[in-house]
Amino acid sequence: MSHGNMPTDRRQCCRRVFSNERWDFKGHLCALNATLTHEGKSYCKRHYPPNVAAKEAAQRAENERKWQAERAEWAAKDKAAQHQRACLEAIASIGGDPATVQELVAALRLLTCSRHFHVEAARAVLAKLPEVK
Repeated sequence: MSHGNMPTDRRQCCRRVFSNERWDFKGHLCALNATLTHEGKSYCKRHYPPNVAAKEAAQRAENERKWQAERAEWAAKDKAAQHQRACLEAIASIGGDPATVQELVAALRLLTCSRHFHVEAARAVLAKLPEVK
């Protein structure tokens, strides 16, 4: 295959690539020079199968690390929400009896340990209550 003044001994990468062009629905051969061979086929460094496999393995490991971090974050948020619900149920079960203010303060202190968005509101309520011993 000769194109103008290009050398005829140039090997082209055998990998089929696709672009976002409307006309490129079947793809075309990679335009890079083949510098490596694998199982009798010529590849450029980008499409050389061992390089592709290593890159995909690294990407899978990175994705798995991110997903594990997200799962841990979701579990922590779920645990905090469950903790907050339990504290709110305990406060609701106390009622408005003045004799149980100490239990209310203890429940609010538990609520402030939570990492949920109502922590500041609970701290404000705690600040308004008198110190109970």
